[in-house]
Amino acid sequence: MTKFEFLTAVRSRLYGLPAEDVQRSLDYFAEMIDDHIEDGMSEEEAVAAIGTPDEAAASILGDVSLTKIVATKIKPKRQLHVWEIVLLVLFAPVLFGLAVAAVALIFSGYVTVFSIAIATFSCVLAFSIASIACIIYAPYLIVTGSIMQGLCYTGFVLIFIGLAILFFHLTMVLGKASSTMIKKMMTGLKRVIVGKKA
Repeated sequence: MTKFEFLTAVRSRLYGLPAEDVQRSLDYFAEMIDDHIEDGMSEEEAVAAIGTPDEAAASILGDVSLTKIVATKIKPKRQLHVWEIVLLVLFAPVLFGLAVAAVALIFSGYVTVFSIAIATFSCVLAFSIASIACIIYAPYLIVTGSIMQGLCYTGFVLIFIGLAILFFHLTMVLGKASSTMIKKMMTGLKRVIVGKKA
């Protein structure tokens, strides 16, 4: 793929973005390609080193705020006719309801993801507190003559510490996955709003 083809493909994936943001991003990618060419790569190698047009578009969309994209999309490109204004007024309640439903759906997705992360972190906390309690109680039992119970609580310490470590690792994995998922959801939403030039 040549530099021109790459930049054209990226531009077509950013059709609904503000023109100044698109041009700034295209200039940045053009400069990156030129730098690779100056370093001795062919034009095709330089373009391949940057990635696919989809990856470049996703990177650009990640940098532009959702409010800016929506504001650009809803700004009329021309003067509205009277019949278009009447239709907008008539269908405003339906459109508003759909918008509220979409926002509620996205919000519930975020809440679900964060709830899972909070639940696993709560397990880490609970198992850590339980292991500390067992560490304190086991020597007391051994000193007071309940050696078997003390050894049993010592085993509980190891079990609770192991479970705390397991759930801590699970919390970290879920945290990274949820962060990636949220970023992809936002990029996907932006991509849907921006659309693609036919």
